[in-house]
Amino acid sequence: PDADHLTYDPGITSMDGWGSEVALQKKGGSWTWSLSGGSRSPGIELNDLGFLSYADTWYASVQARYADFEAGSVFRSWHIEGQGVQAYSFGGESFRRSAHLRLRGNFLNFWQMTVNTDRWWNHQWPWELRGGPALLLSGYTNVRWTLRSDSRKPWTANLRGTVRHDDQGGSRLITFDPLVAFRPTPRVSVSLGPRFSVNRHADQYVARVTDAGSTEYVLGRIEQTTAALEARVSYGFSPTLNLDVYAQPFLSHGSYTAFRNVADAKHPDFETRLPLIPTGTLTLDPATNRYATPGYSFRNPDFNVREFRLNAVLRWEYKPGSALFLVWTQAREDYGRESDWDVGRDLDQLFLAPATNVFMVKVNYWIGL
Repeated sequence: PDADHLTYDPGITSMDGWGSEVALQKKGGSWTWSLSGGSRSPGIELNDLGFLSYADTWYASVQARYADFEAGSVFRSWHIEGQGVQAYSFGGESFRRSAHLRLRGNFLNFWQMTVNTDRWWNHQWPWELRGGPALLLSGYTNVRWTLRSDSRKPWTANLRGTVRHDDQGGSRLITFDPLVAFRPTPRVSVSLGPRFSVNRHADQYVARVTDAGSTEYVLGRIEQTTAALEARVSYGFSPTLNLDVYAQPFLSHGSYTAFRNVADAKHPDFETRLPLIPTGTLTLDPATNRYATPGYSFRNPDFNVREFRLNAVLRWEYKPGSALFLVWTQAREDYGRESDWDVGRDLDQLFLAPATNVFMVKVNYWIGL
């Protein structure tokens, strides 16, 4: 609603627009670089061809990289890469102003280390309020690191993690998602990838409400804990018969506190932009599971999600180029309203939930011409 450079016409039945990409790159040698830019007009709509995340934007990017391919006393090879990106809407709103630094080194023992650092400054995000005005988001720093063992060995291990810190509001994100893979024989491969994350986000969208005829936007501080496991097993009975199994249990619990209204969507100070709703004016009705103020109410956004996914595929290549697939998928879902995080209880509830099983058969036949 604050995009003055756009015209809204609910009567149109089609949209039209344009997009462009341009780049100048140097690709040879130890030093490489690129200058690039692009745009998507407000009316461009390409989702019938694929997926367009958003339009009404133009951007410019500069990137430089130095790579050393000569083995030294520590690294077999390494490279460092820097990038800067600036993006605006066609109305001059700053969508993105970011800098990125990436470092990768391959050690002499064939282990590998990667560190990616991203720095975003304050930027306006038109999609944060789900159709409301563009909201200024605080800048943040994000660091992602990986340490991977020698992939030539029968076993490999990846240690991976992420740390994010926002400039204002006290938002934090910490994830740890290692991966262990094992090949006891040429026929068998097994991998386990646990994931654990703790998210403390100060301005998570909650609801759009109406107060005395005006629209209000409610945000809150989410305290979210997530645990998941990705397990894969592959067994080759013969060169033409193979079984692949994938399973993922997923648990995530989130609770909300410190609810806020949008007072000045573009003010640079967090507390002025999103003042707290006074505690004395906000009450929770257990019977309806809704929060209420003197002017409006909204659903309690707390959640406890429990999900399980299983895929098993048996593939038989009964003649060269032709294959038979037998597929079994199972899905379990359960949603609770518990106010605390308890892995044991949530796993029990997950596997007591009803299962949806699907069996499929697919046949490919190669016709030589």
